[in-house]
Amino acid sequence: MTRASPRRTEKHTAVQRIVVATDFSRDANEAIRVATTLAKEIGSEIVVVHVDEPLLESARSNEGVRRRRKTLTNLERVRRAIESKGMTAQALLKVGSPANEIVAAAAAEPTRFVVMGTRGHSPVVAALLGGVAYDVVRKAPCPVLTVRAPHVGSARVARKTRKR
Repeated sequence: MTRASPRRTEKHTAVQRIVVATDFSRDANEAIRVATTLAKEIGSEIVVVHVDEPLLESARSNEGVRRRRKTLTNLERVRRAIESKGMTAQALLKVGSPANEIVAAAAAEPTRFVVMGTRGHSPVVAALLGGVAYDVVRKAPCPVLTVRAPHVGSARVARKTRKR
């Protein structure tokens, strides 16, 4: 018995997105680089997502607002850099739980996969709380690619200090 090939639906023919999560760490920057390369290869658009903590009453001061503006500026810089390579990109600033917001961004529209760093700015917090990447891998409606920035080895640092 031969099987008829499935019809392509509008959902399958639509350009799917790659959601890339960033906290502006080295691993997140590497994830953006990888996502950009993949998006170019497969013709996807990129959605760069950063999740910020809610501003508490006390943090709504100038410091909290200044930090939020800097985050928006950084997101816009990343979006423009991706678009300068001839691709379509969006930048989203979400507020809330990082894993939940990243998963929600991936579930909002057809998404090929999520790309994110394995570690953020705080590996100690990630170890204690279980890690955002781990939670996204468990909850995401699509595949998740985790990326680690190349490690700058101690031998390289030692060579630089010996030359002085």
